[in-house]
Amino acid sequence: MKNFLLLAIACVGVTALFFIDAWLLKDVERKHQEDFLIMSETARIRLENSIQSRFNAVSALEALFIIHPRTKPEEFARFAQSLLEKNPPVRALQYADSQTQVTYVYPPKGNEITITKPMVLITDPKRGPFTRKAIEAKKPSLQGPFSLRQGGMGVVVRTPIFDGDKFLGLAIGVYDLPALIKEAVCEERHAGIIMQLADLNDHVFSGPEQLSGRIYRQIVRVLDQTWVMTSMPMEAKKPPQLPRALTWIFGLAGLTAIIMAISLSRRQTARLEQTVKMRTKELEEANLALARDLEEIQRMEKQLLHAHRMRSIGTLSGGIAHEFNNLLSIILGNTELALEDAPENRESRMFLQDVIAACARGKKVVQQIMRFSRKTPSGKTRLNVGPITTQALKLIRGTIGKGVEFRPRYSPEDGWILGDPQEIQQVVVQLITNSVQALGSAGGLVDVRIYTKELFTPLRVFGQDLPPGKYVCIEVQDNGHGIAPQAMERIFEPYFTTRGFGRNLGMGLSVVQGILLGHGGGIRIESEEGRGTRALCFFPAAEAVEQEEAANGDVIAGGTESILFVDDEESIARTNKIRLERLGYSVTEALDPAKALAMVEEDPLRFDLVITDLTMPGMKGDRLIRLIRKIRPDLKCILCSGYNDAVSDEAIEEIGASAWLSKPAKGLDLARIVRKTLDGVT
Repeated sequence: MKNFLLLAIACVGVTALFFIDAWLLKDVERKHQEDFLIMSETARIRLENSIQSRFNAVSALEALFIIHPRTKPEEFARFAQSLLEKNPPVRALQYADSQTQVTYVYPPKGNEITITKPMVLITDPKRGPFTRKAIEAKKPSLQGPFSLRQGGMGVVVRTPIFDGDKFLGLAIGVYDLPALIKEAVCEERHAGIIMQLADLNDHVFSGPEQLSGRIYRQIVRVLDQTWVMTSMPMEAKKPPQLPRALTWIFGLAGLTAIIMAISLSRRQTARLEQTVKMRTKELEEANLALARDLEEIQRMEKQLLHAHRMRSIGTLSGGIAHEFNNLLSIILGNTELALEDAPENRESRMFLQDVIAACARGKKVVQQIMRFSRKTPSGKTRLNVGPITTQALKLIRGTIGKGVEFRPRYSPEDGWILGDPQEIQQVVVQLITNSVQALGSAGGLVDVRIYTKELFTPLRVFGQDLPPGKYVCIEVQDNGHGIAPQAMERIFEPYFTTRGFGRNLGMGLSVVQGILLGHGGGIRIESEEGRGTRALCFFPAAEAVEQEEAANGDVIAGGTESILFVDDEESIARTNKIRLERLGYSVTEALDPAKALAMVEEDPLRFDLVITDLTMPGMKGDRLIRLIRKIRPDLKCILCSGYNDAVSDEAIEEIGASAWLSKPAKGLDLARIVRKTLDGVT
């Protein structure tokens, strides 16, 4: 009986252990399968991200030719070398021109065939379809895998380069496929999986040719191609070995063993879940880091493109400013001479004074263009924004229809800030112009307010928080169509517009925001589609000051000295000669700087003062002054220019000039600076 009881207990114990062993085996296999699937998915994502990040070398090459279309071979080589140092899988970088003929290759070693026999990609039977696909889609195209002439397996990325709709060429990268894949999946073999990569036609180009047993297939997307990734675990986990020879003591301990096995299983499950969470978190952080890197690259590309455009605008506006100021100089000089000769109490004097006032306004407009396009520094003074806003409203009223009603609501007491009047006027004009355009042809109401607001807590504006303090707020509100929610996120982007292509495309609110940041303020836009828009511009408030009365000493002092006036514009030279002669000076005009230099060489003591334009054909004014100073070091010189650039005292001294005069100049300003220069007054 006892033996039977012991046998029964032993049978129960062995049976219980058998079922426990079978359950553990199944549980271990299930957890192993979960680990395998997680590792395979992680390997796929890392493979896609790593390959895509290495293709950024071609994107960087594309950005280079967008910004500098005329990149020289040595510049291309230096840039390509820096990219290859950071991207070991890259075999070579190439550039094909707008005819798809390969013109630049780096490195030259190993690419001798391409260098000596430039190929036209679009007509090449092997490369043509991929080239046309990239150009037509305006997106990168991937060709391969295939055997490289230099040896080994590789792929080629071709990215079309467009400036707007103009096709500039192709940025091309040749990649060593084994190195590219090894860099992406080098850690996966140690993580317990074996991987195989093939195309959709089951052509294996990485990993073992055959995989057997438990496998897992996944789709890998690389640019415009689709690959198949097949993975399998390196080895299967085995369940713990349990003893077969059981005794009475082991049988009685069976229940305890079951409880301990259940507890152990729960701990293993918790550890597995923790591992999955950690790996998932690491994957999310890696994806976020990659997204931030891509966003930073795109932001830098936009900045480079924007800087290139602004340099072009600056060059163009500088030439326009020079020509326009020369024309204003002729108009202003002759008008002042005509005003001097006009009889008193004649209506014609009023007409001439209006022309002089218009020339002054034209000079300010040119200064605004130069300040915007070249971002020349401007002086900040204590001012009231009320009169500036009033003047801006007067300017805009003359350019719009009768359907728009302006409602200004502000007083001279409010609105004292420390700022630049031209930039403040630019802000007001931009905001009011936006409101008028939002009203459309139907017209409507534009409400303009100026008031002082004290912040006791930080106020959220676009891109920043304004600290507590006292601010002057310029508020412009309209009852137009408003701004759509999807457009609100982009209204501060340069060259963004909601009015369709070709209409008022420009810097817009991005310039307004930049001006406000430069003044220590901020802008806030509130809009509801169909109900209008309200723009609030905050400037740090300043203490009010009493207005000083204009000085009365507009007495023009003349003299009898001899002056040489040099300018390639005959009208400017003739007008200023008459101006100065009416002041008593003896004036000789020269339209050619070489002839002016010859006059000084012939008789160095003939002239007491030289006034010369800066930009002239054959010889610039600064060089003329340097050559004159070599002949006669004490001869005083005044340099004139219509560019309106700010020139420092150090720059004037380095040129050798005694003073600087911006065109167009009033007769009073010309007389004063000539007299001060001759008298040695600084």
